[in-house]
Amino acid sequence: MVSEAVIRELATLAELPLGDDRLAALADLYGTWLTAANALNARLERAEHHDLMPITTFTHAHVGSDE
Repeated sequence: MVSEAVIRELATLAELPLGDDRLAALADLYGTWLTAANALNARLERAEHHDLMPITTFTHAHVGSDE
């Protein structure tokens, strides 16, 4: 679970003005998102997904070049 203190600290670090009245709602929201993200990550780490690749990949011409 994400605490209100964590949300307050993140808002401070990002220099976002965040009222105390929004801390609980954001803590619940981020807690839900993190739980779902961790579940998806665990699912995609299974062996049957190791060979999956994105349909579209993007390359950057400047990466690795001498330009």
